[in-house]
Amino acid sequence: MAEIEIKILEIQPSKIKRILKQNNAKFIKKVLQTNIIYDNSHTQNKGVTVRLRKENDNTIFTVKSKTKIVNGHKIRDEYEIETDDFKSIEKMLELIGLKMSAYTEARREYWNLFDCSVEIMKMPKIPTFLEIEGKEKNIIKVAKLLGFSEKDYFAGYPPVHYKVDFKNLRF
Repeated sequence: MAEIEIKILEIQPSKIKRILKQNNAKFIKKVLQTNIIYDNSHTQNKGVTVRLRKENDNTIFTVKSKTKIVNGHKIRDEYEIETDDFKSIEKMLELIGLKMSAYTEARREYWNLFDCSVEIMKMPKIPTFLEIEGKEKNIIKVAKLLGFSEKDYFAGYPPVHYKVDFKNLRF
């Protein structure tokens, strides 16, 4: 399945929440999220991301293809499986030769508007940012409503942009 998203750096969370509420966006949840990235020479050479994510009692195992940037939108094939067995997935990844390469934490607040996931994100050592995921036309609609245009889009990984080491990024 294709993942299409944009990020917008250095947002004002209170302003974003006010606009979301004014437009009847649906609040979904607020979580402390742990993301563990696994890799080896194969995944590094192919630009593949292998991630194990914990949100409360849920574990989400994700594999993403190499990133393409189209009209400022980050596009990747993404495959996910939800499980409640973090330890088994972790052991399987190690058995097939993947090693943990990064551990990050994020406080993520999920909203839904125009069939887009609108996520206010805070990670240690960097300013709060916004991630909007959905169909390209809906992403554009949400971004515009929130006061942003294509010139504000960011398709990279915020810790890299701010030159913050994300190998062990914890609150």
